[in-house]
Amino acid sequence: MPRGRKKTVNLTIEEQLDAVEIQIMEEETKLKELKAKKKELIAKKEEEKVSRLLEVINSSDKNIDDVIQMLSQPTQQ
Repeated sequence: MPRGRKKTVNLTIEEQLDAVEIQIMEEETKLKELKAKKKELIAKKEEEKVSRLLEVINSSDKNIDDVIQMLSQPTQQ
């Protein structure tokens, strides 16, 4: 079944350049949004790690100062 001919739009070079500039600006905006979301997700991931660490410390018989002291001591091999 024939579909017919595609319509061709004859844009000038200036119009094509304008269209490309608009696409570039849109993609840059998307990139900025994605970078902001990435930064937000990294911060949430770090918060989860800290929360897990505090849970482990609270469930142990040690307090935060004890853990800091333990981690500050050089390891012996």
